[in-house]
Amino acid sequence: MKKKVKFDIKGFFNKKENIAIMAVAVVFCAGLVITNVKANNIPLHDGDVLVDSKNVTQEDPSDKDNNAAGDDADQPASDGSSFSEKRANLELQRNDLIAKYDDTIKNSTNDAEKKNAVQKKEKLTEYMEQEVAAENKIKAKNLPDCLVIISDSTVTVTVDEQNLKQNMVAKICNIVMEETQRTADKIVIQSSY
Repeated sequence: MKKKVKFDIKGFFNKKENIAIMAVAVVFCAGLVITNVKANNIPLHDGDVLVDSKNVTQEDPSDKDNNAAGDDADQPASDGSSFSEKRANLELQRNDLIAKYDDTIKNSTNDAEKKNAVQKKEKLTEYMEQEVAAENKIKAKNLPDCLVIISDSTVTVTVDEQNLKQNMVAKICNIVMEETQRTADKIVIQSSY
């Protein structure tokens, strides 16, 4: 004979194990939903973003359809040589500075002077690594080419784009904040034009 199994809703919710399993399942599902929403939602910005450009405009949703064909039309014909030159000049200056620090470390008889040169060299190389990481991450997100320069007080980002859109500036700012651990008020984003 077949046994009939009846589902008793009152009996199901009276068992502590079943209630605990349901609670864990609800929390797990809620966590998945929240994680998915946060992963796909990039905020416009996390604070006050300093933008050194008068050309920042709000992105128009109707422009998204024309964006694929219109991106190249907004930019003047450029082979990127100015950015390459700026990067090369900056790297040359920093290599000279590192060579001076190395010379001081190697030839100085004063321990305090050596220690100071070592600290400055370490700080400079840390800044250089953060700059490269931020530039590579910006490039990986298909944002315009950027030149990131970090100093003790600010991070300056020069964007190879004539018209800076608010959404683009916010994305760049978020990436720079993540890579440099600086707050938005210490980041200046400017157009190269």
